[in-house]
Amino acid sequence: MGFVEYLSEIRAVDHSCSGKRAGEQIHPSDPPGKISATGRYTSYLFRARERGMGRLPACWASSVARLAIGSAPGRTSRLPDTSPMSSLVQPTRVLVDPLDATGAAIEARRWFWPLLILVVCVSASGTAFSLRWEAGPAVVQQLQMTGKLDRMTESEVTEEIQTASRKALVAGIAKGVFVMPLLTLVLAAALWVCAWLFDRTAPFGRFMSAAALAMLPIALYHAIFAVCALAQHSLTEARVEHLVPSSLAMLDGLSPKLQRVLKGVDFFNLWSVGLMGLGFSSATGMSKGRAVLLCVVLYVLFVGVFFIGLPAMAAGGPGGPPRGPPGGGR
Repeated sequence: MGFVEYLSEIRAVDHSCSGKRAGEQIHPSDPPGKISATGRYTSYLFRARERGMGRLPACWASSVARLAIGSAPGRTSRLPDTSPMSSLVQPTRVLVDPLDATGAAIEARRWFWPLLILVVCVSASGTAFSLRWEAGPAVVQQLQMTGKLDRMTESEVTEEIQTASRKALVAGIAKGVFVMPLLTLVLAAALWVCAWLFDRTAPFGRFMSAAALAMLPIALYHAIFAVCALAQHSLTEARVEHLVPSSLAMLDGLSPKLQRVLKGVDFFNLWSVGLMGLGFSSATGMSKGRAVLLCVVLYVLFVGVFFIGLPAMAAGGPGGPPRGPPGGGR
């Protein structure tokens, strides 16, 4: 369909809600008897057709048609707001209004800003940890366990401590810049596989948005951790685990096995799981209850593997349990 023909159909629409009678003109350029509010926007196009400009690309036709309708009196434009501020504010509203804001953010494919916020917050927490971490006790303990401490001089031990601090800084920034985006991509792929299994296929961009939005509570945790860490004079590894208490593992009198189990009952992680379920529902059309239940089951499997199974296997090997980065399993 040509451009002029496309607008001809729009011009012929009866705007009965305008209150004009059939014999009146809405605009001086409208032909008598017409009550079309778009006549003044399209009349010149009919003159253009008489001069040999009868056809324009279809993409131009749809764009100008939306402009003509949106600019008519009593009409408001329906074009989406694509300003940078809207792209930033809309995803962050998910934290305070998840039921209403999640669907809009998923539909608009808002994944860049949440991912950038996650990268910045995790990198900041890693940097804060490295700046306040007291590496001496941890390095000396590791050297004792490996039997190297007796064969090293004081200067070599000091150099090992400085190297450990630099490694912690690099590891913290690398976790934010590389690991977290990769983890978000893997999470989006897992959601896509689940949608395929339930015959709820959707564009991958929606799953990427759902995964990025679900990581916002994790970004908030790391932002809080960075502020708390910088407020400390020094940090030890034991202190790191209790700096931002958010799980039931912080309760006293728990056995190591029960501690690993209750570590999965974490406020920020469960918040993230809930957002993931709402995002999966918005992306696929599945009911919110089923989507949240599916994500809870996936999280239980994750806790069983990474919080219980793998740490138990590592604790049985040489060297004891591994030291985790700030944030535990986040």
